[in-house]
Amino acid sequence: SFRTDTKGNAVYIVDLQTGELLWSAGSTQTARSNHDLSLARMRFSIPAGLRVLDRNVDGLADRMYVGDMGGQIWRFDIVNGNNAAGLVEGGVLASLGAADSASAPAADTRRFYNTPDIVNVIKGENVFTAINIGSGYRAHPLDTLIDDEFYSVRDFNPARAIATNEYDSPALPLITREDLVDITTDTTPSLEPGDAGWRLGMVQDPGEKVLGESLTLDNVLFFNSFAPTSTVQSCLPGAGINRNYRISIIDGSPLTNLDRSVDPDNLTPTDRFIEGQLGAPVSDPGFGPDDKVCSGLDCFDGDDEFETDDASDGPDDGPNAGPIVRKTYWYPVETP
Repeated sequence: SFRTDTKGNAVYIVDLQTGELLWSAGSTQTARSNHDLSLARMRFSIPAGLRVLDRNVDGLADRMYVGDMGGQIWRFDIVNGNNAAGLVEGGVLASLGAADSASAPAADTRRFYNTPDIVNVIKGENVFTAINIGSGYRAHPLDTLIDDEFYSVRDFNPARAIATNEYDSPALPLITREDLVDITTDTTPSLEPGDAGWRLGMVQDPGEKVLGESLTLDNVLFFNSFAPTSTVQSCLPGAGINRNYRISIIDGSPLTNLDRSVDPDNLTPTDRFIEGQLGAPVSDPGFGPDDKVCSGLDCFDGDDEFETDDASDGPDDGPNAGPIVRKTYWYPVETP
C-alpha cells in the first residue's frame, strides 16, 4: 500500500576515506532529526542512486537529481566552499505521483526507483536540462493497478543555484503531472518554449511500467518497459513483455517506422517501440557490439532498425560492452 516512510528517506554526503558525515538532508520523519538541510517533503524513501553532476568540469560535484517513492523529483545544488549549514540548497521540482494527496487512487501512486537520466538541451533560443525518468513499482513488477508513465521534465535553471526557499513559490512553482504535455496518442506533439515537459503513458498493456534507467544519445531517448502477461502464475517466476522505446528527447515523438508498417511516412504511437524479449525484465539500454544501443539481446542497428543479437557471438555481446562513455555537460558562452 502507498505510505510515507521513516527509513531510507534522507540524503547523505560522507567522506569516502574516513567515513565522516559531512552533510545530510531529511525531514523530522527520520531516525536522524538534526539534518543540515531540513525538508518537510522528504517523507518517502529514495531507493535510487542520485545523479551527481559536475556542470563546470572543475572536479567538484555541484548538482544532484533524484526521484522518490512518492513520485517526486528532487534537485540539489552544492555550494562548494560553504560549511555544512550552507553547503547544499534543494527542494522538489516536480510531484508526479500521490505525494500531495491524502487519498489518491491506486492508479496515481506512481513511484520512482530509477536514477534519472539528465541531459542538457538547446532548442532554438530555449535552454533547459531535461530530467528523464519512468515510474514503475519495481517491488511488485506484476502490478496492473498503477497508471505508470515516462516523464521528461524541463529544468529551466540549468546554470544557477536555486535557494531552498525558492521551491514551490510563485517564482518557481511546483511542476505537477497536469503541467506536462500528454503525448501518449500524439505522434507530432508541439511543445511551447515555456512548457514544463512531456509525459508518455505506458498503455500498451495493463501494468506496463518502467523498471530501469533511460539513456539519451544525440537527442534520441532510449528506455525499456515491462508488462506482465495475463498467464502469470503465483507459484512461478513472473514473466512478461519487454518493449524497447526509441523516441525524441525534445517532444517524445516517434523517429522512424519501427513497427515496419506499409506506410513508413505515417508514424503512429507503435513506432515509438519494438517488442523485445519475453520473460523477465531486460537490462537497461547501453552500448553493445559495434556501438549499437542494446537491451538484453535486442539491439538497434545503425539504420534505426531493430535486430536480435546472437548470444553466441562472443563475450563482447551485451549492453555493458562497447566504449566507455562519459557524459559531459556544456553550453556555448558568449564572451563580452
